[in-house]
Amino acid sequence: MMVVKTLIVVLLFAYAILAQNIKNDAQLRLDLKLVSKQVCMGKPLVVSALLTNRTEDDIIINTGQIGYSTGFISFISYKDGGIGGEAFHIIGNNSDGRNPKFVVISPNKTYSQELSFILDSEFFRARRSYKMQIGYAQFKPQTYQNQNVWEGQVESNEIKFQIQHCKKINLTKTGRKVAN
Repeated sequence: MMVVKTLIVVLLFAYAILAQNIKNDAQLRLDLKLVSKQVCMGKPLVVSALLTNRTEDDIIINTGQIGYSTGFISFISYKDGGIGGEAFHIIGNNSDGRNPKFVVISPNKTYSQELSFILDSEFFRARRSYKMQIGYAQFKPQTYQNQNVWEGQVESNEIKFQIQHCKKINLTKTGRKVAN
């Protein structure tokens, strides 16, 4: 029964991603890349979000909206051949709204921003594989320097990572490394 519920959640998540605005996706492309070389429980997962202007005109974005939606799906394989997992999607405004930071992206140019997510044991499990995807969304009409800010939403590609239990390295008084 748990596998069926998880499958339904995964299918709903996939449908939401596919139902994005195709027209806007052609204007902006959002690529997600893993920056962290090792992904450790309790440590930040660092990713790079790259928004590319695919038009012949300048596009203005609000950088606080990068990561407006963030989704994670975990997968686990059971010894009997079955699979299961969990999915959760966070939708919210990363920007406080009072001080938006607007950036102009020239045609065929890319804006890059690093995002950091703490992988705590409340939502994440060590030795599990995860897929992650983020979105950029701007629904409120805004202007910057008398130009309209791009409106719509776009979802990134998926990245995959596995969370490890990483040993803490402490230095003793003599400067020798000791693993905990």
